[in-house]
Amino acid sequence: MKLYNRLKTRHGTKTIVITTPAAADAMLAHLEQSEVAARVDDYASERAKPIKRLDCTCCGGGLQGRDWWNQEPGYGLCDDCAPRCCGPIAAGEESQTYGVAGIHYLITKAERDNPPLCEDRGEPLYGIDERLRIEYDGFVYWKGRQIEHYDGSALHDTDQNKSGARELIQRCETIEARGEEVNTTSVIWRWEG
Repeated sequence: MKLYNRLKTRHGTKTIVITTPAAADAMLAHLEQSEVAARVDDYASERAKPIKRLDCTCCGGGLQGRDWWNQEPGYGLCDDCAPRCCGPIAAGEESQTYGVAGIHYLITKAERDNPPLCEDRGEPLYGIDERLRIEYDGFVYWKGRQIEHYDGSALHDTDQNKSGARELIQRCETIEARGEEVNTTSVIWRWEG
């Protein structure tokens, strides 16, 4: 009895010839362990991604979640649409279309309120200060925490926009000096200078 198993690897396809039932069982056990290990590694790297504001692909509403490779950047699945689009899905269970429940969507309130910090997001906004950075999708970060979103003319490198960026830096430094948390609410919506 000869079984052939073609494995896809990062560097191409590898063919393994299995000649005995014991070898087949060993190969199946190895593949199962590899799949579990890969999921654990992938989820760790996925959890390290920033939680940010996304638009729901189903209803168009807003949500806090992480980007998933099979969705356009900036889009995800909101808590209200998850049951309709995915059916009953447990935390940690993967949807090929929407990501992993509890990581990309259906994120707990505790994790949304205390997202992982990523210091090196995007590039410095207008080249002014390394602490204030912008990603390709317009999200602006202060030391890895999302504080603002720019679009349209705000993305252009003008004197007026640079002045606005310096104002953001000043606000963030003031909030930090008070010992308060720097976030969109404290910097933009409830700013008290």
